[in-house]
Amino acid sequence: YLEDDTVGTLDLSKLTNKKSEQLPNRILGIDMNPNYIGWSVVDWKSSSEFEVIESGVYSFKKFSDLYKQLNDLKNVSSDDPRRIKLSNKRTYETIKVAENIINKAIYYKCQIVSIEDLNMKASDKDKGKNYNALCNNHWLMTTFCNQLRKRTNIHKI
Repeated sequence: YLEDDTVGTLDLSKLTNKKSEQLPNRILGIDMNPNYIGWSVVDWKSSSEFEVIESGVYSFKKFSDLYKQLNDLKNVSSDDPRRIKLSNKRTYETIKVAENIINKAIYYKCQIVSIEDLNMKASDKDKGKNYNALCNNHWLMTTFCNQLRKRTNIHKI
């Protein structure tokens, strides 16, 4: 119960997290596309001199396949419970991946979390209906980036 009757509101100013321990020039880099989020922890000296400490990939491919299966069915509306459940699950998993990546940044003592600068607008990609839906509707790039931004601010990374 909250005395001010606000439900689900997080006031970031009330969080008092200390700046996590960080190593100079240790970077967690992120590469994104609609089906995968890749990450690498790198000790960076220059563009020709660096050491990859750890890397990995999160796959969202199963979600894309399930969306395609639903799209291939006839008369499955946007408010169909299967579609809503799949959308909610993908949003939840996207948030958990952002949380996990920041936990990795803290664990590996990264000074910087870097993400590619994507400026994609919803459009027809000339690669078919399913590809357009994947890029324009199902890829939660903004949700993911907002979660990363929030968590890096909290932990002062």
